[in-house]
Amino acid sequence: MTNPAQTDRSEVWQLIHAMAALSGAELEDFGVRVASMAAGVTLRHRGVGLKGNPQGHTIDAYSDDGVVGAQFGTEAGYFDSLNKPKADLAQIRKQVPSVTRVYLMSSRTATAARQLELVAWEIESAAQGITLHVFDAARVAEFILNTVMEQEAAFESIVDFLEPLRYLRDLRPASHRLPPLAEGFVAREDVVRDFITRLDIHRVGLLWGMSGIGKSQLAIAVANDPWRAFDSKVWARNTPLQSAADLQAVDVTGRGIRHNLLGMIRSRSCLVILDDPQLDLPLDLLLEQVRDKCGDEARVIVTSQRGSDAPYSVHVPFMDTTEARRVLERGAAPCPDDAFHTIQQAVGGHPMALRLLNALYRPGRSWYDVAEEAHRIGNLADDERSIRLADRVIADRRAVLQEPLAFFQWCRSPRLHSGLLQAVAGLQAIDRLPSLGLASTDQPDTIRLHDIVWTSLSELDPPLVASERDFEAKVDSYVRRLARHESGSLAANHLARVHQALFARLVFGDRPRDGHLYAWLHHRGPGEEMARRLPDALAFAKRVAAGEGDHFTVQTAVELAEATVKVSTTKDATPDVAHLLAPFDEMLASDQVDKLARVRVRHHRAKALKRLRRPIEAIHELEAIVGELGEEATPATVRLLLARTLAELKPHDEIDPGERPREMLHRLLDDAREHPGNVSDSVILAIAELLRWRSVEAGQFLNQFGDLFEEKIVSASQRGLEQGALAFAGVAAKWRDTDPARFWRIFGSLPLPAASDLHDRSEIEAWGEILSNAADHDAADREELLNHSLAFFSRSPSRYARTHRADVLRRLNRAAEAQSVLKALLQESPPPRDRAWALFRLGETHAMLGNTAEVQSCCTEAMAQVEPGSRDWKHFRTWLDAQPGTQVD
Repeated sequence: MTNPAQTDRSEVWQLIHAMAALSGAELEDFGVRVASMAAGVTLRHRGVGLKGNPQGHTIDAYSDDGVVGAQFGTEAGYFDSLNKPKADLAQIRKQVPSVTRVYLMSSRTATAARQLELVAWEIESAAQGITLHVFDAARVAEFILNTVMEQEAAFESIVDFLEPLRYLRDLRPASHRLPPLAEGFVAREDVVRDFITRLDIHRVGLLWGMSGIGKSQLAIAVANDPWRAFDSKVWARNTPLQSAADLQAVDVTGRGIRHNLLGMIRSRSCLVILDDPQLDLPLDLLLEQVRDKCGDEARVIVTSQRGSDAPYSVHVPFMDTTEARRVLERGAAPCPDDAFHTIQQAVGGHPMALRLLNALYRPGRSWYDVAEEAHRIGNLADDERSIRLADRVIADRRAVLQEPLAFFQWCRSPRLHSGLLQAVAGLQAIDRLPSLGLASTDQPDTIRLHDIVWTSLSELDPPLVASERDFEAKVDSYVRRLARHESGSLAANHLARVHQALFARLVFGDRPRDGHLYAWLHHRGPGEEMARRLPDALAFAKRVAAGEGDHFTVQTAVELAEATVKVSTTKDATPDVAHLLAPFDEMLASDQVDKLARVRVRHHRAKALKRLRRPIEAIHELEAIVGELGEEATPATVRLLLARTLAELKPHDEIDPGERPREMLHRLLDDAREHPGNVSDSVILAIAELLRWRSVEAGQFLNQFGDLFEEKIVSASQRGLEQGALAFAGVAAKWRDTDPARFWRIFGSLPLPAASDLHDRSEIEAWGEILSNAADHDAADREELLNHSLAFFSRSPSRYARTHRADVLRRLNRAAEAQSVLKALLQESPPPRDRAWALFRLGETHAMLGNTAEVQSCCTEAMAQVEPGSRDWKHFRTWLDAQPGTQVD
């Protein structure tokens, strides 16, 4: 049985709904593949007749030896009782009496009570000599997510049957940062066990040896071994380090997003792998620095070509004869002893050289030919041998490697997003490069050429030929596909982070396409650099108005127009914002923009109005859309924006939202749970972010939808997307108080970014809040967490951030510094509520310093700034009542 706890429940529900739509013939075609994977043998499908109906008088699928049989059912009431499943079992036993293993698979779900009956039936059947496996739709979905997705070829054989699988293919690998073991990895248990023992004792461990000896793979094997449970595992490759302090800002995922690994190893349960760091200090000094900073629940693995005599150091040796044979002969005929002896004399037990020699063995070539190749390079240095072998493999497979290798070269990077490479060069490119020993381990969603292979590309003779226009078109097409099917799943954001430099080059090159611009706009939110380089949004909108392009062109146009609003330096300085709305108005005035596209333009125009602090106009625009389409038919993003804008209204605004925001958000989440494909990840995360607003009543939502929020927060954060942190900040305080286990589970799984690397104010403040909340409930690491929180709040100039910065300083017993921050803020004449809270915080600092009169004065003035009897007023009053020597009139 699969473990449901391992799965994302929304993914399970997406697959369940997709399976329910399969016809009988489609389920059989799909089911025979899944049943074959579950059984571990190939099952033969009975086929269909001329009219497309399944053939009669036999069972749905069976193995050639008659041991395994399977039946598939699409009936809506398949599990209403056990009558239909039992009839299917009887049919199998009647038609194929030799069957001893049976798989019954339905596209319908069984209730919890029925599942208990099915388990009892499976046990009863086992006593009769029949190993019975009954798969309802949920069990099929969990089997696919937990098992089949790890097997590339098997997964590809079913991916086209269910629409959600195509999306998951691109998104699921991105939710983890630890790379998978290479295909054909040979476990070296003696090395792994020795290293684990040393690592557990010393908290830090070094795996060292020559290039290509397998250090990275052994580190991953150690991380995958169940010797110790960690909340998170982090892989950082080629990190430049001058000291352990540089671990405060490490680009873990290669997306330009740096994480504070130093903070993680001090205070988190985590395993960090520093793979071949670029050191500007002695290796032993780094190891000791890391060891000193490592908390009891953290472990750090370092791989390097440099050696050490430290007790936590393990030199990775050559493979022994048995291991070397397994690598050399993978997928090939046995190598004769004399040929193997020649190969071993030439390259020893060097794993990479052996994998490259394995790639040279192919039909029409004998092991003696391969041995001769090895003999020719036997006198070269180890690294030079691998380079020569890599050149030989590329030359030998030039016809099939030309396109993927040329694409690497055209992208100007040895590291590519796997989905993009697959879209350009096909699935075989993803499989072929690692299997030939040309690609090294990297993030699960990216593929990296070995350094020696990347270096050799520029020296190939003849050189690789890049089909530039073809590559540009395929990149554009892939981005369009993500935008069309995954606009709410953040897939385009993820791709843009991996290839920021590529998309910038394409956008400002000679032949920019809409997909290139769309991806560039999503790379990490508009910053100063983007503001200087944004294309003309009005000119782009005029293209749309003239009828150029398609729906995706409209989508790109509104994203560009919205980015222009976001980075505009004039929107706060002048009420005349017509020029910022002009791109939207240009498109809406054109009869070339159809009804569906107009809804998109109006939605983004409303977002722009909200950014321009004109919420009432935004609400009127959104209400008009909902009124025309009806709420159920209105896109979830439009409904969310309306609910959000209503929830954020001030008490004095002309519209009273009442209970409407809460009711709309509740309906959206109900829809997300019942029909996962209808509501995107980004909408769910945005709702979580909204729960900080009092009008929304967070407790009710967290009780009903806590699991859904948790899944999306962790997934987005581990993919390096800021939406995860923003959502968590919205609910962190509530979970900290009402569900601390969930709070710490999520907090422990999130990669901690470096404060200096964030530029979006909302994201900076979100992390300040998260760390501040964590400090409230972690006495052991309270000071460390507060200092991290202070670093984030100090990066934002907003009044909100400065008020919280003062609060953190106060909690760090730095009252004088807190006073300076608050007094400076009060001199800026903030709005009444902001002024009230600044005065209250100032009163708290005076209390710490024993200034009773100042405490009384600050709190009295704070209470005068807010409505008597309001929540803020009661909070100030209660605190003041508890202070010695003060009184309230």
